[in-house]
Amino acid sequence: MPPPPCPPETPDTVVQQLDALAPHLPDAYLQWHVGPAGEVCIERVSPALWAWLGGAPPPGEPLEQAFWRRVDADGAATLHAHLAHAGQDTAWTAAWCTTGADGQRSGLQASGQPWATAAGGSRCRAFVQRAPPPQVATEARQASERRFRDLIDAIPNIAVQGYDHRMVCRFWNAASERLYGFSAEEAIGSNLLDLIIPPALRGSVLGATDRMLATGQAIASAELELQDQQGRPVHVHSGHVLLQRPDHPPEFFCIDFDLSERRQAEAARRQLEAQMRELQKMEALGTLAGGIAHDFNNILAAILGNVKLALEDTAADNPAQTSLLEIQKAGRRARALTQQILTFARRQEEQREAVDLGPLVQALQGVFRTTLPPATRLRLEVGDGLPTVLANATQIQQVLINLVANAVQACMGQQNALVTVQVCAADGPPPIEPGALAVLQSRTAPAGAGVQITVRDNGSGMAPDVAAHIFEPFFTTKAAQKGTGLGLSVVHGILNDHDASLQLITAPGQGSCFRLWFAATAAPGTAG
Repeated sequence: MPPPPCPPETPDTVVQQLDALAPHLPDAYLQWHVGPAGEVCIERVSPALWAWLGGAPPPGEPLEQAFWRRVDADGAATLHAHLAHAGQDTAWTAAWCTTGADGQRSGLQASGQPWATAAGGSRCRAFVQRAPPPQVATEARQASERRFRDLIDAIPNIAVQGYDHRMVCRFWNAASERLYGFSAEEAIGSNLLDLIIPPALRGSVLGATDRMLATGQAIASAELELQDQQGRPVHVHSGHVLLQRPDHPPEFFCIDFDLSERRQAEAARRQLEAQMRELQKMEALGTLAGGIAHDFNNILAAILGNVKLALEDTAADNPAQTSLLEIQKAGRRARALTQQILTFARRQEEQREAVDLGPLVQALQGVFRTTLPPATRLRLEVGDGLPTVLANATQIQQVLINLVANAVQACMGQQNALVTVQVCAADGPPPIEPGALAVLQSRTAPAGAGVQITVRDNGSGMAPDVAAHIFEPFFTTKAAQKGTGLGLSVVHGILNDHDASLQLITAPGQGSCFRLWFAATAAPGTAG
């Protein structure tokens, strides 16, 4: 049965103006009449509202029929009830769903003010806005939550864990997997205390969580030592958030920043500072030693010169000859010692040239063997095709003599004592092995060609606290009158001047291994 016709509307200037402005308004509007018995009659539909409802009706189609045909069937009864209950004195609001011409479902919200008509009943004019329907809003909220979780999950260095008031894990991002070793499947549903909280911290964590739940105040952020799946310590800066939403139980979120890289950087900085202090100490000692050695060398020159004159003035059969020769021998030893000190202090002029280290090492073989105790063997291995290096040959010989002499002394008393000297080509300094002491790092490009010299013994080895000091001037573990403590400090100074790498691998009972690397300056076999 068609609805009764609406009573005629009194001409209204406002209505006329509204009709004229309708195409230019951001919102749509709707006007209807409610009869005394509650019957609803649609009177005006703006072009914008027709567009939202699926398009304007064809010419000749009754307005009432066109309107209700475009309202979703499942929402038509609800909307009709909303329109019929438009009172005469109170503001009117309503919301309903519709499907547009593009098939997309959306919501409409309307608000207006009714007024009484002369024939009884009322009229109401309402402005209409588009709004997401409840299910669309729910989907949008869920999509927003998914985007948020995806964002948190994608942050590489910030571990985030969500948990409830019983400490049961409800969220576990990818960074937490990497930091603590548990997968999300393993973590979610488990108690956070069992996952990452060490036993010693569990009581304080439970107390802090209870206080946060009672007061709403987040736990103060702090550096903590937690644990991973293997029980290993994990250093983090940890903060907490309490999230309380209407109609939802409280949620806790723990945000952990991994401090491993920062701690490694701090350790590297402390190591560099220690190396800098050592360099400064070595420089100060070098300056002091160089000054003393220079003055002492002048005194020795006078002593040796006068001894030589005394020997010339004394007959060969004179008993004083023996004493003078001993004085001369001691003076020469003292002069050699001052030369070592001056070398360490870098007070001598250096001349360098392209040197083939293979023949240089082989030439020292005779010197090495004359100093070997009977029970110690020397093995010399020199590779082929060695590149040349820019070096002072005399100083490199001094380095090798010192290292071999120390190796021989370290082997004394050992069964099957063996000292090995290896010379081979190498592309870049040798990699630093675990437990090795990187004494010097070459500033030359690490991928460049070069020569590696290895001096290894099977002697007693050194403890870490001894190995850390053996390159300091005057440091020695030898008995009194058995060493000056300058040999390895001279080695350090020469290698540092040659921009060489030096690595020491040693341990008590496992012998010692010195690895040297010199950058190449020419192609193999071009030494002059």
